[in-house]
Amino acid sequence: MNGKEFEYNSILVSEGKRLPFDSFIDGQGNSITIFKHEGYNIQRLKTFAESNNIDDSELYNKYSDKIFRLAISESSILKKVQEKIDKNFYSIEYVPRFGKNKGISTKRYFYKQNEIIFLSSIIKKENNIIYRKEILSNLWTDISWQGIMGEGGVSLKYGKKPEKLIKRIIEYASNNKDLVLDYFAGSGTTCAVAHKMGRQYISIE
Repeated sequence: MNGKEFEYNSILVSEGKRLPFDSFIDGQGNSITIFKHEGYNIQRLKTFAESNNIDDSELYNKYSDKIFRLAISESSILKKVQEKIDKNFYSIEYVPRFGKNKGISTKRYFYKQNEIIFLSSIIKKENNIIYRKEILSNLWTDISWQGIMGEGGVSLKYGKKPEKLIKRIIEYASNNKDLVLDYFAGSGTTCAVAHKMGRQYISIE
């Protein structure tokens, strides 16, 4: 918020009453009921926060399963639902045969003919701190290589790796107290980071 457009910028305050509306047949030949919601309450996130005097910390901690954005996916189910609905609020409930919710009764919501994606699906909470879960690719553009020449008190103009980069690699590849081996040590960045992270380390120059 804070004057910036946030992709998760709506909140489902109330689902209202859901009533059977229509149905369709999924790829496995199962009939899935579409429910239309009456008396639902969807608000802009900023409006809801201001009218209820809620700060960002409380908002995202308490309402992450209500805050949402709209998405257009290539899902065959979304396409079948879109053929039946208008821009009001709808939902379906079914048991997926594949994916992370396989065998679990699952609700999916639709608004303005798009699917609703809740904030809770892309975050995790640890010690009252919210982290965004993202699929890690092999292209890391969030770590800067600029201004790192003097990191660790060792001045090296070329060939130095950012401590944030090494830290991420060690986090994903080891556990606390594991032994980290840098068999081609240069400025010692790997060992310095491993030391700060509580890893044992060996370096070979």
